[in-house]
Amino acid sequence: MKLGRDGWARPSRSLATGVRPALPRMGPDADAIASPRRRLKALTPMLPLTPQQLHWATVIVHTCRHTAGIGDPDHHARAADIALQVALAESGLRMTANGNNPRSLTLPHDAVGWDHGSVGLFQQQVTGALHSTASWGTTEQCMDAVWSTRRFLSELVSFRWTELPNWLAAQRVQNSFDPLGENYRRWDATAIATRKHLWDAAK
Repeated sequence: MKLGRDGWARPSRSLATGVRPALPRMGPDADAIASPRRRLKALTPMLPLTPQQLHWATVIVHTCRHTAGIGDPDHHARAADIALQVALAESGLRMTANGNNPRSLTLPHDAVGWDHGSVGLFQQQVTGALHSTASWGTTEQCMDAVWSTRRFLSELVSFRWTELPNWLAAQRVQNSFDPLGENYRRWDATAIATRKHLWDAAK
């Protein structure tokens, strides 16, 4: 992923503008996340994110803070750092449908990509979808921000992730084209700064 001349995040894959809902459905925790989102409006100018990107970042941070089984509070914060840098690198923090997956195009989305069978913030590959080379879940699940974050976390905690740098832990989960995880590393500082701004509001 690269930064545009205006400093905003640009996803690494070719994305076309799709349907952009004001507040897409996120699953059962949507109501719990909506209130922190409103409180974060004052922080928007401090972060290199659009309001919609900030919304998805809030969902990720809230989910990482409240998902059981990650470890102590510091581990929850670091898991949020890793999840954010993956979402920044994979989708530019945009809910991304896939042009090869007609079902994904009917769900709320911010952009459309064409990478294998990948959808959602983390570009998780849909089970049995055209061109998918992995099995993360259904289209609906992978395009649900809360579910997909928890799915990411379930993979993260399946190995000794705390012994690795953030970007190598991200690479271990995502198995991307770069074995050194440099595509995630470039977003490490942005992810950490974003999580710090959102953390208290995610209580």
